[in-house]
Amino acid sequence: MDGRGVGTGSGGVVARVVGGERFGIRNGRSGRRYVLSRIDHRIEVGDLDGAVVVITAGEAAGTEAIVWVGRGEEAPCGRVAAGRAVHAHWLAETDEARAAVIADLAGVGAVGRRGGSVRSALAA
Repeated sequence: MDGRGVGTGSGGVVARVVGGERFGIRNGRSGRRYVLSRIDHRIEVGDLDGAVVVITAGEAAGTEAIVWVGRGEEAPCGRVAAGRAVHAHWLAETDEARAAVIADLAGVGAVGRRGGSVRSALAA
């Protein structure tokens, strides 16, 4: 694939879009699609404020499972453990819109939002 194709992904799996591996699409439980940006740098306080953050686990692109989803203000600072990736969705502009995205994505294989902490989601 040349990085321009869009896969639908089954079960909410991230699909590649324009931009190669940096951007992806994740399907919510409702069938809505969310554009996510992978965060490659060390996360500082305030970096993800206003975003919905999705932490995934999985080595191969397209096989990442959600282990935590929540508000950017609740996201951990520092570096993410090996085998984990942090993605941000910036298009939900209000608290209500962010809450709806979190609820929609939490229904797709998420464990951290309802049954664990951010720290346990980041542990290798």
